[in-house]
Amino acid sequence: MRSVGVHYKRWAYHPYDASLFIAWARELGYDQVELDARALMESSILTRTRIGFEARTHRIYLSYGWTSDQTTDLASLDETARRDATAHLGTLIKTIGQMGGGVLNGAFYAPFPPRWELSGDRERLLGQLVKSLRALAVVAEDEDVLLNIKPIASDEHFLIPTVERALACVQAVNHSSVSLDLDTYHMAKEEASIEAAIVQAGVYVKTVHVRDSNQGRVGEGTIDWTAVRRGLDAIHYDGPLIHNPTVLSEVVASVHESRLIRSLLVDP
Repeated sequence: MRSVGVHYKRWAYHPYDASLFIAWARELGYDQVELDARALMESSILTRTRIGFEARTHRIYLSYGWTSDQTTDLASLDETARRDATAHLGTLIKTIGQMGGGVLNGAFYAPFPPRWELSGDRERLLGQLVKSLRALAVVAEDEDVLLNIKPIASDEHFLIPTVERALACVQAVNHSSVSLDLDTYHMAKEEASIEAAIVQAGVYVKTVHVRDSNQGRVGEGTIDWTAVRRGLDAIHYDGPLIHNPTVLSEVVASVHESRLIRSLLVDP
């Protein structure tokens, strides 16, 4: 059964507070919250304990998102830097493991902002990334953590802009702990057909982030949600749908958002 979650950036107008976001997510009818992995890693044991307690109290499943920078580049052509980045992400995976395991989603495979001058070295970068992910997959398996890589549109990063390239990377790693995180916004920009892209990704899809073509809430843009639904149904997807809109100002709290996603992508 597909579940409906929400990304912490839904409350970007509010100071980061994982425990508060968990409570708000339940009030808004969500089943899951995607938290900031960097904030988790930098938090105290007491804070992590509180987050875990709040998640259990509100019956909310936790996942985590991570964006790399130049100091945590898993695809670095500098072998020492790549190994250091892999060790750093390994520590993060172990931290998630201490929280009971879970999922790490996102484009954590390459640094932001991208070094566009390296776009001609894409194949070498991908080779480095595969080495890093193979090492991290072993750690993830031990910690009961799943790593899902997200294709990012080519106007934001050159390394893995399409489902086809992400799929090739995951298949090269060839480990059950490494799968795909698809984002409807990025697919709308890169894929000729969102439905076909989802079908192509198939059983490797473990997370889907949903936001409309304007990066806003579902229904505010031009994405064909019927086509998204057909793709998900075709692959018998039963994972989370994580609402990930850009919200620049406070909005009235309402269960309308989660109910709309359920009506479009979950309900019979």
